[in-house]
Amino acid sequence: MDYKIFTELIIISVLAIPVVLICRKLKIPVIVGFLFAGIIINPSADFFKIMDQERIKLLADFGVICLMFTIGLESSFKQLKELRKPLLIGGSLQVGLTILVVGAIFYYFFKQRIQVSIFYGCVISLSSTALVLSFLQKNGDISLPYGRISVTILIYQDIASVLMVILFPLLGENTGGLSTSQMLLNLGKNLLILLIFSFVCYKWIIPKLLYHVAKTQSRELFILSVMFIFFTFVAVCGSLSISLALGAFIAGLLIAESPYNHRAMGGIMPFKDLFTSIFFVSIGIMLDLDFAIDNLLIIVVSALLVLIIKSIIGGIAVYVLKYPLKVAFLAGLAICQIGEFSFVLFNMGYKNLGVINESQLNYLLGIAIMTMIFTPFILQYAPKIYDMFAKIFKLNDVAEDSNTAEELSGHVVIIGFGVVGRRVAFGAKMAGLKYCVIESNPDTVKREQAKGVPIFYGDATQESVLEFAKIGKASVAAITIPGNSRTEEMTEQIRNLNKDINLLVRAKFESSIKNLIDAGATYAIADEKETSFEMLSRILRLSNVSNQNIRNIVEAQSNSDSDSLISDPVKTAKTVQKSILANVVISKSFKYIGKTLQEMDFRNKFDLSVLTIEKKKGEPEAASPNDVIKAGYSLLVLGKKDKIADFADMQLRKNEFEGDSAHDRTI
Repeated sequence: MDYKIFTELIIISVLAIPVVLICRKLKIPVIVGFLFAGIIINPSADFFKIMDQERIKLLADFGVICLMFTIGLESSFKQLKELRKPLLIGGSLQVGLTILVVGAIFYYFFKQRIQVSIFYGCVISLSSTALVLSFLQKNGDISLPYGRISVTILIYQDIASVLMVILFPLLGENTGGLSTSQMLLNLGKNLLILLIFSFVCYKWIIPKLLYHVAKTQSRELFILSVMFIFFTFVAVCGSLSISLALGAFIAGLLIAESPYNHRAMGGIMPFKDLFTSIFFVSIGIMLDLDFAIDNLLIIVVSALLVLIIKSIIGGIAVYVLKYPLKVAFLAGLAICQIGEFSFVLFNMGYKNLGVINESQLNYLLGIAIMTMIFTPFILQYAPKIYDMFAKIFKLNDVAEDSNTAEELSGHVVIIGFGVVGRRVAFGAKMAGLKYCVIESNPDTVKREQAKGVPIFYGDATQESVLEFAKIGKASVAAITIPGNSRTEEMTEQIRNLNKDINLLVRAKFESSIKNLIDAGATYAIADEKETSFEMLSRILRLSNVSNQNIRNIVEAQSNSDSDSLISDPVKTAKTVQKSILANVVISKSFKYIGKTLQEMDFRNKFDLSVLTIEKKKGEPEAASPNDVIKAGYSLLVLGKKDKIADFADMQLRKNEFEGDSAHDRTI
């Protein structure tokens, strides 16, 4: 047995671990770390002559097959059907235009053969699913419009890459003496056999096999059965001279259509992560380091050109789907790099088809790796890049036909119209409060406007959008979108435009609350904290704990600065002041009568928030910065009990405090 492969895996592990740790410390995606690790242990370095590229490539090829299998598992016929418009139109435009533009550049300017030009267009049209998805998931941008459309186009590219692998033999010179028509005939015959085999397995074999295996409740047997299906389709495609990656993708897709797809994903995911990591290390190993250093300037310039061309084409493809300019701009930047499946096609074009020579292969490897290294920084600063362009070219992403916010004052501005945003809007409507919604999904805006909802398209990080929503005249703003990297930016922008607004912000984690408060939020509500309160309350209720005790326990935990179980909750409850709601009636002797809430600088001067104003026994109205204080008005204020007492002492008369805590009251 050849034990050298274990030596190579040890070398990869020893160097990859510290490099990846450094990348994580610098907030660079781990995939880029694997690329750097591969470059460091490149065989062109004398110390690592022990590395055998063929053995590493074998592991890398298996990594690609595992990656295609998981992509199949994560897809489904239903999902592909639901995304058919952006998938087919957006994906076809992005891939088709890239092949056309890049192919034309190589054909007319570099005088390459048509086969070579098409090859270049195909490999450059693909983007990195692994790299982009890791960034979107880490930053919480995967739920944003640009994140969703980017993922949709990436899915199309993954499917297109499989078709390219199937059709690429038509571009090659190593045809074995067969004509193009004979090759097409053989390919069509083999694909028909694969289609029939797949249909039989989908209809009768796979559902029954997985059902009977699942009944045994044996985890080992289930994983073994999934691997059996996986390897069977890979072997069938190999025997038919069809891409092994296609077999892996079909196997994953068919399992995804069964009720057991999530269980299968859990079993295969560790293998996928392992071999995908080795794949990216192998990319760095494949690079001829001496060649890359000698031609570094050409490679960097070419990489920048690829990034620019792909960004423009990707942006056009998204804009054609009637997405706003900013969404198109960000999506174009997200898919501007060359992807992992391009490396499979590089090898295929060089070794199997003879379409490109060794020098061209090394150029492509260098350019692709350089675009991947640039990508994390481009994605991180993409919103700022857009803002810079928006200022230079005076771009405005507010819907031109919207007059939603024309007459608003003292209203509620709701940012985001997901589940939370809808509930806030429903509550505002039931309470008779004026409100408007800023939403970044154009489909949602179009649908809800037809229902009469006061909603318009816009990005709440842009000053022009917030001004259109009359944020300066608003009394309350609620950022209801899931917390992400741009929530803090929105918070700062809103606070800069309205110093006295009551600003409620949704955070993803409790650890991010302090940053949001520092950025200007009046209150920040963490998803994980509210979930913990709800679960705690239900557990206590199911355990027959009294409602009063439940309120005390939740109150103590809510006010505690520590989540440690060692701390004394009773002591915490006694020592931490409660935020309460109270009505304070303005007396005739109040020295601020005649001034607006904004002039009073209520938040900074009294450390209180004014929620509503009841004018002369009328209906309570949402407080506005422009409201003028008059004698007899009743203010509903929120704050610490002693702060409310200090403010109430300034009046000749005051009502009893309402004892409900802020946690128990819904604003």
